[in-house]
Amino acid sequence: MEKTETKTEVQPEAEHQDKIDAEKTDAIAEELQKLDTKKKHNPWMSWGLFGLSVLTFYFVGALVHKTAEVVVIGLVILLHELGHYTAMKLFHFRNLRMLFIPLLGGAVSGEPQQGTQPWKHTVVALMGPLPGILIGLATYQIFLLTGYKPFYLYSLFSLAINGFNLLPIFPLDGGHYWEQILFSKHPVSENIFRVGTIGLLLVIAFYVGSPLLIGFALFFLMGAFAAIQTGKIVNRIRAQKLPVPTAGEPIGQEFIGYVLQNMDTSKWTTPKSLARIVKAVRQKFNVEKMPLRQTLFFICFYFAFTGIVSVFAYKILV
Repeated sequence: MEKTETKTEVQPEAEHQDKIDAEKTDAIAEELQKLDTKKKHNPWMSWGLFGLSVLTFYFVGALVHKTAEVVVIGLVILLHELGHYTAMKLFHFRNLRMLFIPLLGGAVSGEPQQGTQPWKHTVVALMGPLPGILIGLATYQIFLLTGYKPFYLYSLFSLAINGFNLLPIFPLDGGHYWEQILFSKHPVSENIFRVGTIGLLLVIAFYVGSPLLIGFALFFLMGAFAAIQTGKIVNRIRAQKLPVPTAGEPIGQEFIGYVLQNMDTSKWTTPKSLARIVKAVRQKFNVEKMPLRQTLFFICFYFAFTGIVSVFAYKILV
């Protein structure tokens, strides 16, 4: 009886891995397409969430502070965030949202157009604290003329909240301001600045004994470590002089492959999280460098403005 031998063809490991990589890049490309074609937020839903956040802010705040103080602080935060919102609207940011955060403040989020110039981001960061400080100084002058104490209370909170936000600490407005001026094209320096200043914010939070501020700082510290990963990928691709799609071009599978080859994919396993990393890397490559004249102008403006305001604030607070 003749014995027949059955041969089993084994797929080479390299070919099998290529198939897995192709499937992964296809899935990431699909998620990138979803991110790029994401529908606009429903404005009614956005404003409904804003109204709910305002009510929550006042309700929680009233448990800790006097009602009059909560009303004044809320008004200060509203005008501050409206400054950011208006600047984003003027610069055609998409999907704008504004929310109040109980016991902490407020936030405005939006998606800038691809290739938005750095000076526009700098102005967006400035347009929260700048009007707030000017209004605070104006209301103090009104208080001097009328003697009406609510004006003094408003000026006190407006100068304190907006002045604190001008500090060069990430993620405060002052931190975003300096990040755009000096570090936006340099991922390593940017990450050192972020981690260092968030660490300083943690020290301040522990000093004043604010658990919420501690949690706030820790949350952004985790985000800073994710940005470090992005910065490493950017530097590796830059060192290899690999082609990168410009702001107007779609992200192809070739670039997705470059990113995957230069990162630890064990930390981000889902196609959606990997797509966000790929998009962040492309955005970092397409950030324009701020011209020297603009850089010097914004540096001089910051120190001149904060110096003048500090003199007036000292007279008010001391």
